[in-house]
Amino acid sequence: MSNTIAVDEWLDHIDREYLSEFIREGGAAIKFAVSSENNRNTLREALRERSRARDLLFVSLDAVACRVHMPQDIFFGIARQLDWRVLARRLLLRLLEEEGYSVRGIDARTTGNVIEAVSSANDLESQFVLTHLRPLVQQR
Repeated sequence: MSNTIAVDEWLDHIDREYLSEFIREGGAAIKFAVSSENNRNTLREALRERSRARDLLFVSLDAVACRVHMPQDIFFGIARQLDWRVLARRLLLRLLEEEGYSVRGIDARTTGNVIEAVSSANDLESQFVLTHLRPLVQQR
């Protein structure tokens, strides 16, 4: 009796149960996969692409390269993979959008000043937007 499932079947389950619903609605999950050497890269890339298609962050840790029994090593292994500048810019854009500012067409991955971009898109002074944004950041 085998307890294995096909990679495509597992990916469809993760996609349906976690990526498209649970995580999208604010949940968080850590999933472990034990795979053969042959499937490891394929599996990792498929999960990365499915996450990217849903605008979700994807990180991957390999127990061969990370001491997964050490919580701080898991944290630092994940932290090294994140673009903190883009995450901060995405948060600012989301907060401003929730407040009714137009953020259409402003990409968090660009290097320009996000406050100036929002100000320009809304025909406002950047100091006005920044003054409105500061308490929102503090509240969150």
